[in-house]
Amino acid sequence: MVFDIYNPHKNQSVTADYVSIIEESLKRAGHTTNRVSTVEKNNSNREKGIVCIQLSTIREAKKCGYGKTIRWIQGVVEDESYMRNHSRLRYWILSLLNKNSFHQSDFILFCSDAMKRHYERRFKCNFDNYYIMPCFNDEINKEAFFTEDKYKNNVFVFAGSLEVWQCFEPTVALYREVEKKIANCSFRALVSDRKKATEIFDKYGVERYSIDFVPKERVAQEMAKAKFGFCIREDSIVNRVATPTKFSSYISNGVIPVYSQYTEDFHNIAKKCKYCVCANPNDLTLSVDKIVELCTESNEPIEIYNSYKNAFGQYYSREYHIEKLTEALTNTFSL
Repeated sequence: MVFDIYNPHKNQSVTADYVSIIEESLKRAGHTTNRVSTVEKNNSNREKGIVCIQLSTIREAKKCGYGKTIRWIQGVVEDESYMRNHSRLRYWILSLLNKNSFHQSDFILFCSDAMKRHYERRFKCNFDNYYIMPCFNDEINKEAFFTEDKYKNNVFVFAGSLEVWQCFEPTVALYREVEKKIANCSFRALVSDRKKATEIFDKYGVERYSIDFVPKERVAQEMAKAKFGFCIREDSIVNRVATPTKFSSYISNGVIPVYSQYTEDFHNIAKKCKYCVCANPNDLTLSVDKIVELCTESNEPIEIYNSYKNAFGQYYSREYHIEKLTEALTNTFSL
């Protein structure tokens, strides 16, 4: 079967890695893929399938007569919309469209088990043909763990935006408490809004920090020099089902994540790993103490590498997911 792949995402660099895994898996399952820039009605569509990256594409694909549909769900769109617009009408419309899209999809890719369970509860349904794969853009890079003085210099990194949901200000507040106890530490913020970031650092009296913004190609270089990486999130359904690519950048480059428990799938793995710090929003002292402990003890690169490889090796493995997704697609779409 021929599967068209339609990716209208504005920033396709974000989705490129994930889409390429879907594409390779389809090919290994014996299908042909074709990247398209539009979805158009065609008499041959009923013999074809389509990979849909956005919710709106499902309905459009069905109108255009596609025989089979694969949907990749990146997030809970109705809840994300409500966080941005606070419109209940928009929320319910998107919920209805989302519910219908599940009935119109022959195969679904979820980015977390928490997301699958969430939609099963919300729409009172069970999914038969699906695969769960986290969003990630890096695989474990052993060389990065052995960067000179990586684990001697307590460099904390934050890579992202200053949107409220990324919790930059609470992150700075947490770091400041660490800085009070550890002399050889610094905070490196990889953000575009230098002015606002500076204001937040100054508000909390942070003494050792730097601000820069680097292209995607240079992020791994920055991670190789850092010991800790922040990814704090608040408790919301949007965060509970998410698998931020930031985590893969940290783990893959030997950066110890300082995160909150609300990213459920990651937390279920990370809570068993010594070199992951779950920041407790209800007990700041406990979080600081764990970070300080890792700052002051001797950290062997090979121990951290082995720890991450054992815990996250399959979770962030392109080849592993291609093999498993190929099996799932073969079982769903028989030739």
